[in-house]
Amino acid sequence: MFAPGFNLDLRGSASDTVFAPPQPVSLRLLDSARAPVVGAAVQLSTRGTASVSASADPTLLTYVAPITDAAGDARFYIGRFATAGAEWVIARVVVGGVTWSDSLEITSLPGRATDVVMPVDTAVYQGNTLQWRGTVVDAYGNARPDAATYSAGSAGITIVGTTITANAAPSRQLVRATVGALRDSAWLSIVPRGVISVRKDDNPLVGEWVYARMELDGSGFQTLVPHTSPAFLGLRSAHPAPWFAGGASLAFAIDAGISRVDLTGSITPLLTAPGGGRTMKCPQITPDGQMLYGHIDNGGAAPGTAWRWGVGAGGADSVRISPVAGSGGGVFDLCPSPAPDRRYVAMISNRGQIDFFLHVVDTLTGTTTQLPQRGFPSVRWSPNGSGLLVSAWNGQLFVVSSNGTGYRTLGDTPNYTSWASFSPDAAWIAVERNGPVIDLINVQTGLVLPLGFTGYMRMPEWRR
Repeated sequence: MFAPGFNLDLRGSASDTVFAPPQPVSLRLLDSARAPVVGAAVQLSTRGTASVSASADPTLLTYVAPITDAAGDARFYIGRFATAGAEWVIARVVVGGVTWSDSLEITSLPGRATDVVMPVDTAVYQGNTLQWRGTVVDAYGNARPDAATYSAGSAGITIVGTTITANAAPSRQLVRATVGALRDSAWLSIVPRGVISVRKDDNPLVGEWVYARMELDGSGFQTLVPHTSPAFLGLRSAHPAPWFAGGASLAFAIDAGISRVDLTGSITPLLTAPGGGRTMKCPQITPDGQMLYGHIDNGGAAPGTAWRWGVGAGGADSVRISPVAGSGGGVFDLCPSPAPDRRYVAMISNRGQIDFFLHVVDTLTGTTTQLPQRGFPSVRWSPNGSGLLVSAWNGQLFVVSSNGTGYRTLGDTPNYTSWASFSPDAAWIAVERNGPVIDLINVQTGLVLPLGFTGYMRMPEWRR
């Protein structure tokens, strides 16, 4: 017996798995004399965390408003979709200006376990431990309460419960997961120790980003420069932020010049581009922190020239690296990088040609040697002077000696951007891979350690 008023009645269980068949739901509308209200249109809506649909159409392809029959009854159907959780189905009827309403909670449970979602290419230092967490999910990604059992799929790690201990030197290790008959696996990177600066694109669609520092195992993330800071409205975020010696501050291209920014966000202007309409770009710093190299975007007749400045002299001792000859219209000398002895400087230049090639300048003799390798727009001299690291404009990362011999590609595929940085011992590089995401690559062996947690992090610079 229904009480006077508005009633909802679910015929069947309110809990079922996602994509269960549509379930019938009925309601009865009676007036205060317990007489049926006939021909009333029922307005249906849903609200909650799951995903369901309500309609008088049992196929749920079109919305049809249920109408109460001679008994005051109306039937409609609930269809479940891929998202598990709780959803409220709300029914409303307006009769004589009075709104009658009621609601029904529908719980959609995840379906059969089909996968274990695990951290992919996460990182840990040798000798450290981490807690491994995987989530058992159904075919639509809904989490289930099942717990996976983990085991080592390679010899460099040990696993007890969910605790993984990294025993091996930097390498890629395999973690296996088991849930009943379900098997899955994921990679773990044991990485060299180090700190990098990165630009993290928080919301690339609207240009929101921050510059930050972080350990290579993902710990110690610290925002250094938010894009919203008024002091950094002129920050040229298309260039990396290299570290000064000691790792207490970084160099940023801000407005027309170069400034030093410490780990508290304090700004100290260092250099101002000479003349109007010029900007300084692509700063690189010598290991002792005394000299800063970069190029000036002159605009007009001389679009790009390479320079060296004394950090403490405020640009008063500036030295032009670009050869004077051929530095006029259409010539770009980009991102100069000094050798450890500072006598030689590598840069990318077109030197009046269509393509950009690797060039090495002898600053004592003024001789410029064009090497056969093409690149764009940056080159890095290794800290031990052993060679040059270049990103070509086809996405290929390679190392080569300063005389053009010993060319060797790095990385799994030609899929890298222009920005890469050597570790202080020259054994590793950190590089931005298209995605963007950051990879670590061993210079000698070519071992690639992807850092899967660095999505939308760009332009890595290794702290000295």
